[in-house]
Amino acid sequence: MILLEEVKKKLGRPVTGCPKNVRTTVRMTAEVGDMFNDICESQGCTKSEALEKMIRNQYTLTKNGFGFLYDNK
Repeated sequence: MILLEEVKKKLGRPVTGCPKNVRTTVRMTAEVGDMFNDICESQGCTKSEALEKMIRNQYTLTKNGFGFLYDNK
């Protein structure tokens, strides 16, 4: 006899590493969206993976005094 609690524990995908439970929506122009899609396709990664990598790279640059998020254009 299988208990209902035992079945519930087995449902869904297992959590690996840190759970990704923060959701963010980004609005961008069609041009920037196309650029972002091109980056993801050429690198063979998902949009989430690409954004995480870009944020981590920018964070490292900023912490080391080299990052400039804004340009003067």
